[in-house]
Amino acid sequence: MKTTLALLGCMFGFAMGLGGDCRVPSVCGSQQGWTDLSAIITEKDLQIAVLEEKVTKFQNKMDALIAGCYLGKGEKYRGLIAMTISGKLCQRWDRQTPHQHSRTKDNYPHSGLDANLCRNPDNEARPWCYTTDSEKRWEFCEIPSC
Repeated sequence: MKTTLALLGCMFGFAMGLGGDCRVPSVCGSQQGWTDLSAIITEKDLQIAVLEEKVTKFQNKMDALIAGCYLGKGEKYRGLIAMTISGKLCQRWDRQTPHQHSRTKDNYPHSGLDANLCRNPDNEARPWCYTTDSEKRWEFCEIPSC
């Protein structure tokens, strides 16, 4: 475990241009002394580590979007929730009843205004929808933030 942590610290130091001590105690068999980890770390290893970190961050963002939570204000939320915080069903974006509106695919072509799914086409605080309740025009949706 200590060797793994030392290797990660060494790689981080090299990636950040800090250099540093990349020696760890040798514990292999009867060998005693120190092993210089910098000799086994190549520039390609560092590039791979950086790419893996970027891929992991991207996967985490995609997982968040698919899992049903939203990031920021939820402008890119494309989950499948179609229910408001008070439990009202969302009105379809391509319908004008019971509420007439201008939030249509034609007016907001990159907002994912499909079916009756919660979206944030106009930069509100979080995803929302028009409701099917004629007494309540619109409401934020029951979606957790990530």
